[in-house]
Amino acid sequence: KMDPGNVSAFDDEAMENVAQDFSNNDFKFMQSLAVHTGSVRTIAVNDNGLMLSGSVDQSCKLFSLDSSGKYEFLQEFHHHDHYVYSVACALDNKGFFTSGKDQKIYMIDNSGNPEKLFEGHTQLVNMVKPVNESTIISGSWDGTAKIWDTNSCQ
Repeated sequence: KMDPGNVSAFDDEAMENVAQDFSNNDFKFMQSLAVHTGSVRTIAVNDNGLMLSGSVDQSCKLFSLDSSGKYEFLQEFHHHDHYVYSVACALDNKGFFTSGKDQKIYMIDNSGNPEKLFEGHTQLVNMVKPVNESTIISGSWDGTAKIWDTNSCQ
């Protein structure tokens, strides 16, 4: 049996065991959400059943989980001037954060309305992540990670 702590143990027998371990899963395809016109770069789902996707088509799409367990499309919005690289759920489930190639970070409500704009990166922002209800962290191709106060946008 393969030792998962030893990455050098990936010989033919180990790979066969891995394939066997995953061959008995119970996963099944449930739904396709083909609403973007470009590749989807990022997806976030909050505890309220809302899902937000971001794409190279410069849009974010908002979905809601219905009573049958399927996501239904609610709306599209375009806040970014270029690709959307990252979306993340606000920890209070009252909205989302989005970031993109336009060097901007938006805080939006659960209806997609922009509430706050964070600016300060000099290249695309490829990651945004909430730390707590008043702090987010962003990472950028400008070589910086920035910590932001969501109350002051600084």
